[in-house]
Amino acid sequence: MIIFGVRLFGKAEVVPGVFFIATRFFHVCFIPLVPMQSFVVFEDAQQDGGGAALPGLHWGSISMAWLRGLLFAGALALAFMAWNKVEASAPTSQVRPMLLMALGCAAAFAGSYRLARATAESLEALRRVDGVPSHVLTRAKERLGG
Repeated sequence: MIIFGVRLFGKAEVVPGVFFIATRFFHVCFIPLVPMQSFVVFEDAQQDGGGAALPGLHWGSISMAWLRGLLFAGALALAFMAWNKVEASAPTSQVRPMLLMALGCAAAFAGSYRLARATAESLEALRRVDGVPSHVLTRAKERLGG
């Protein structure tokens, strides 16, 4: 079954409990393909209004989405190939490298969320975006320790 549609991917510039930036993509089987628009998404949607569209695409968010899509697809493909080798009774020396690479892809996928933290410079850039309340940026600055 092929699933396609539009959804947010590429969580980046994260301030836990306050906001993050994500990009709306056209996707096929949840692999982001075509970026459409980037947004600041507020964690407390009821209090802060949900989010705000950015004036352009956020290339950090797009690169994170594509990176995570490739890592996820790579981990699945490598795990599938390793399973096929096991089913074909291949020697362990042929299976082990594929499993290690699949685990490496999965670890890099999980680790990519640590790289997605916001910086003081990114908060300053968001001050110029319409629709981002000043109290949200104040909370974000407090969370970042500044």
